[in-house]
Amino acid sequence: MHIPNGLIAKTNVNKVKPLGVRHGYPDLMLCIPSGDFHALFIELKRPSADLARAVRRDQVEIINQLNTRNYKAIALNTFESIVEAITNYMAKSRRI
Repeated sequence: MHIPNGLIAKTNVNKVKPLGVRHGYPDLMLCIPSGDFHALFIELKRPSADLARAVRRDQVEIINQLNTRNYKAIALNTFESIVEAITNYMAKSRRI
């Protein structure tokens, strides 16, 4: 899996597929175990977005798959909610 962190032009889709880019994966990944979770994934949406409508079907499927595999995967649309989610997640992390 590869998170591209940017838009991919249609002409480049075949170039990034070998890198592991897949439709629907969340925008951010924090690779730190916390509580019962292996990592935190966050799908970012615009602040004005209605999350129930803004999250695409393929994104919902990936988020659900990640959650069933003991990853924490969520969709958020405000800076404050993102900071709160990361803060709460990290509060339960195992210190190395």
